[in-house]
Amino acid sequence: MGEMDLIDVGSTVLTAYVANVGEADTFLAQRLPDTAWTAADEVAKTQVLNMATQAIDRLNFENNKTVDSQVLEFPRDGDTVVPSNIIDACILLSVEFLNGTTVNDLRNQADYKLQAYARVKTEYKEGNSPHYMAGIPSAEAWDLLKPYLRQSSITLNRIS
Repeated sequence: MGEMDLIDVGSTVLTAYVANVGEADTFLAQRLPDTAWTAADEVAKTQVLNMATQAIDRLNFENNKTVDSQVLEFPRDGDTVVPSNIIDACILLSVEFLNGTTVNDLRNQADYKLQAYARVKTEYKEGNSPHYMAGIPSAEAWDLLKPYLRQSSITLNRIS
């Protein structure tokens, strides 16, 4: 995959997993209507698609980019196309952002909880799902993204 195609929408350039706003319109037309999406102009839709792509690209994915110099995190591991689950998640997230959902608001709604073992500490907000803490405000989008995420775990063994 070479440099990604950039689509100029007025003063806003589409740099998202979605090929164009029409692709997102088609996907969302098959679901219950979202009034914020249908009322938005092409520039606003382009902006939230870019925001959703940035949120996705902040996650820690398994494997490597197909080409080190590619702009976005997908495609990966030798693939030449972006998986449809990534595209769908991008569209779903863009609707959340267009409806005014912000990750900061979600994170600020709950209290932190601290778990610690020796020097290893985990903090999370009680009542929030992991997808909120990862910056993904849509559970449906998270379900689509989760299979591509690097699974990290820490195994502690007691040595006596």
